[in-house]
Amino acid sequence: HKAKLGALAEAHLAGDTSDLAPQLTTLDQRIAKLEATLPELSTAIDRSSASAKSGAAAIAFANLRNAVAAGRPYAAELAALKSLIPDLGDLGALPSHAETGIPTVAALADTLTKLAEASAAPPPAPAQTSILDSMMASAKSAISIRRIGADATGDEPAAVLARAEAALNQGNLEAAIKEVESLPAPSRDPFAGWLADAQARASANDTLSKLESTVLVSLGGGAAPEAKP
Repeated sequence: HKAKLGALAEAHLAGDTSDLAPQLTTLDQRIAKLEATLPELSTAIDRSSASAKSGAAAIAFANLRNAVAAGRPYAAELAALKSLIPDLGDLGALPSHAETGIPTVAALADTLTKLAEASAAPPPAPAQTSILDSMMASAKSAISIRRIGADATGDEPAAVLARAEAALNQGNLEAAIKEVESLPAPSRDPFAGWLADAQARASANDTLSKLESTVLVSLGGGAAPEAKP
């Protein structure tokens, strides 16, 4: 349009312009209309771009959430979300476990049961024992019984661990952590690795809840979608 307008302007300078005036007016009107629509077009493009980015962030979060929930490594999923929403705030234990993953609650329950069984086993009999002592030790080992159930009372390790296992079986990770943390130092030492994993899982769950709110804000409301397979 500008090229045509320039040509018309040259013709105007060269000679009679009586026939050009209506065309110039029409061109001016078209140009004005185009210029008037530019802000709306730019706004629409910006909104479309923001919507696409928000949708990508929601999918990235869903992929991260699913990987963490399954106990899988999630470095790629976390990096993808950070590339879309750089300011994610405090990510708790997520970055430090991204390459290895965090044990699930089910895996933590299984590990705790094995550790509790090992801690309840009687110590091996001394090398220098009588035949009667050896027989007694074997009998104790064969009938070793642990206290299982949420109704176990007392502060002895067996009762504490029984309550911790029961809490985990009910999905109450925080209660299980508190029980194990309450063990006296000598009895708690074998559970140090379990405690670290359990605390990482609790931190990850809390962080994912906060991240979901962040993603929802970027979406302008609504629920984050399920991850694509």
